[in-house]
Amino acid sequence: MDYTKHLEVAVKAAKTAGKIFAANFGKPKNVKKKNNDPRNLVTEIDFRIEQLLKKKIHSAFPENCIMGEEMGWEENHSSGKLKWYLDPIDGTSNFIQGLPMACISIGLWDDKGPAVGVVYNPILKEMYTAIRGQGAFLNNKKIKVSKTRTLNDSFGCIGSPPVYRSNAPARSFHS
Repeated sequence: MDYTKHLEVAVKAAKTAGKIFAANFGKPKNVKKKNNDPRNLVTEIDFRIEQLLKKKIHSAFPENCIMGEEMGWEENHSSGKLKWYLDPIDGTSNFIQGLPMACISIGLWDDKGPAVGVVYNPILKEMYTAIRGQGAFLNNKKIKVSKTRTLNDSFGCIGSPPVYRSNAPARSFHS
């Protein structure tokens, strides 16, 4: 299946939502804790962006299912073959603090798995896009993984949200 139109709709939705994101960056209203966890926050802006993304995608693809991190599935979630997954502000704590490591994340899955991906950071003006089998792009320029083969020669950074942390001791890689 050709997912070009799906990517175009997702990019346009992300750019539109990015205006709300940028206007409220570092100064959101109504910050609340999810599940009473002070490390897992949600803002009014998360909900506004998610609603906007759902509206834009649903108007282009009414037969598709949409799952948003904040509001869950739309009513038709069991009937569509294509499923959109939205994180309106991926990195809400950073967004609240005004740290530019936050973005809008949109993914489309079919019965084979991930088909389309859009990750947009409106503050850094970085738009990552991909269609399965066609490569990944940053601001329309093709990107690729490093050819580095060993961990000792690598550089990277990872993080995990508080919901995935356990009481297990921290582990690190040392050479």
